[in-house]
Amino acid sequence: MVTAFGEDWSLAMAEVETYGRLARKLRQPILEWYYGVMQATLGLLEGRLEDTERVLEAARPHGDRARKWESRFSYRLAIVSLRRE
Repeated sequence: MVTAFGEDWSLAMAEVETYGRLARKLRQPILEWYYGVMQATLGLLEGRLEDTERVLEAARPHGDRARKWESRFSYRLAIVSLRRE
């Protein structure tokens, strides 16, 4: 697949990992949740379905502490997308 990042997602993954390091350092639930959302999005785009489900499960507690309604809605939407693949 050709994307805005070229034929692979390495640039996007590097940016997401930078975000993740900062989120962990700041220890803010909303940032840690959004890091999981970004990881899951890349996982879906790359077809890493099992990894994506694991990431979604790991991000849930952070999202529930930050924005419970939004987190649960996003989780359910992502699981539906994952199951469709």
